[in-house]
Amino acid sequence: MTTSTNFAVLGAATSKLPGTIAALDTSGFGVRYDAPTDAYYIDLPYTPDAKFHSNGDDSRNWYGYLENAGSLNLAILKPSPTNPDIALSYTSLVHFWEYDYDDFAPAGVVAFGMATPVGAVPTTGSATFDAIVSGMTLDQGYNVTGTAALQFNFGAGTLAGVFNPMTWSTGAQANVSLGTYNFVNTVFGIGNTSFSGDLQRTGIATLGSFNGLFTGPAAQELMARWSAPYENPDSHQISEMFGVWVGKRP
Repeated sequence: MTTSTNFAVLGAATSKLPGTIAALDTSGFGVRYDAPTDAYYIDLPYTPDAKFHSNGDDSRNWYGYLENAGSLNLAILKPSPTNPDIALSYTSLVHFWEYDYDDFAPAGVVAFGMATPVGAVPTTGSATFDAIVSGMTLDQGYNVTGTAALQFNFGAGTLAGVFNPMTWSTGAQANVSLGTYNFVNTVFGIGNTSFSGDLQRTGIATLGSFNGLFTGPAAQELMARWSAPYENPDSHQISEMFGVWVGKRP
């Protein structure tokens, strides 16, 4: 980038100990690029606006830390055409965490991007946006991955979709499916830059929810924040998970 930019953000995070349930923080997030210093600055609920320092990378992420933010670790998704997870141009996400032996404290995810201007969302045709998942479980602090497919009919102003999360199972020693969540009670109007809805999974009475917005000059991409109940694959107890989606249309 060559100009300073304040990005649109959707974040969710928690600060807790293992085996306890804590409320989510969904405010206090910010991501900006500062052209004079050629640096990204990230604001989290637990830390002030601080410069991101990279100390390594791979084909998927930049890894690093925030200036004067203690032992907080960050991974930033590379918006690159060669990223094997997803090739994005206008959207990214930050996964942050801090581990102190057996104590699990600040952790969460932030999606950020260049919001689509009002009037630039298509009003005819339809498209399916394929998204990747980045999130966490509240009871164990395990990562949540997976996919989501968001099916927009721009001409009719409707949204349908499915969310297929996965997380680690100690018993299976592998990531396992958490089932399919269908979109219900969706809210999207013709030309709207944002959207929302609920998430319903067979066998779980409580609904989850999501809210998001389009990114890119002509709604080529999107990002969303979600939270939902899930069945722990090891204990089979119902707990909560949260995270973000980032995706694109063909």
